Amino acid sequence: GGEATGGGPAPPVVPLRPPQCEGSVELLGASGGTAIVQCSSLRRPPSVWAVKDGGEWTCLVDVGSLVEKHDAGPHCEQARAALRELRSARLEKVRLPEEEGGSEALCLLPAGASRAPWTLKIHGGPHSASLDSWSVEVALLLASGVCVIQPNYRGSIGFGDDFCAA
Repeated sequence: GGEATGGGPAPPVVPLRPPQCEGSVELLGASGGTAIVQCSSLRRPPSVWAVKDGGEWTCLVDVGSLVEKHDAGPHCEQARAALRELRSARLEKVRLPEEEGGSEALCLLPAGASRAPWTLKIHGGPHSASLDSWSVEVALLLASGVCVIQPNYRGSIGFGDDFCAA
C-alpha cells in the first residue's frame, strides 16, 4: 500500500471481481465502504454481488440460479434447457496481428456446431466496444443455432489511444 493524500496509509485495493465471475464486471454503485457490482458474460445471465470494506463477497441475485429453481409451468424447463445450452456454447477471442491492425472479435458458436449460419453483430460508435457481457439478442441467436461474431474494429475503446484514434 502507498500513502493516501491525507498522509495516512492508503486503504486496501479490492479487485471488483467476485468469485466464479466470468466475463464483464460493472460497478453499479459504492457507498459507505460497500461496492455493488453486476457480473455477466455472453454465456451467463447477470448476477449482482456486494462487498464491504474488502471483506467477503455476497451474491445478492443470480438470474441463472433463479431460473434453475423457478417452477411455474412448462416454459420453465424450456428456459432451463436454453440456459444449459448457452453455458455450453463456445466463446473464442480471435485477434489479428498488430501489423494487420490488431483488431479482435468475440466469436460465439452454439454447442456442438461444426457448421452453422452466422451473423455479424456490430457495436455502436464511434467510441464503444463489444464485451463479454450478457445480451438477450446474442442468447436468442445462439439458442436458434446461429453463430455470433462481435468485432472490436479499429476505433473501438479499451485497446489504447492509438487503436481508438485510428
